[in-house]
Amino acid sequence: MSLHAVIEDPRGSTRRHAWDPDAGVWREWEHPHARAPWPVSYGFLEDTHNPADGDPLDVMVLATRTLATGTRLAVRVVGLLPRPDGDHKALAVALDDPAYGHLRRLSDVPRNDLAAVERWFAAWSTIDGWEDERAAAAVVVAAGGSPGNS
Repeated sequence: MSLHAVIEDPRGSTRRHAWDPDAGVWREWEHPHARAPWPVSYGFLEDTHNPADGDPLDVMVLATRTLATGTRLAVRVVGLLPRPDGDHKALAVALDDPAYGHLRRLSDVPRNDLAAVERWFAAWSTIDGWEDERAAAAVVVAAGGSPGNS
């Protein structure tokens, strides 16, 4: 499943970023839960809606290069980090990335990348493990996303 993601928080950041459509600028503030820098780039999937928080569906993007705030890129969703509050986090790979772009399944993702995300979230939230690309695709479709290209 490929979609477009918009990056809010670059990998390595401890700050939170959000687009302010009224002012036409990115707003930035201290992330309330960042006890360590983001291990992945974090943002949202365009044209989706998460009923748990009223925002687009959150996505964590694996890429070798730094993805700046505001970057829009094609991604493939390969997994899901379910959250008890329903604010699930899709895991995706940047399609044009030389190290990650060929990955299609959660089982393809290097274990150390998954562990880094787990550690980041475990510092402030319950982690119950990962769900595979089929579960992720179902959540994306339920959020209004299009399956796109597999």
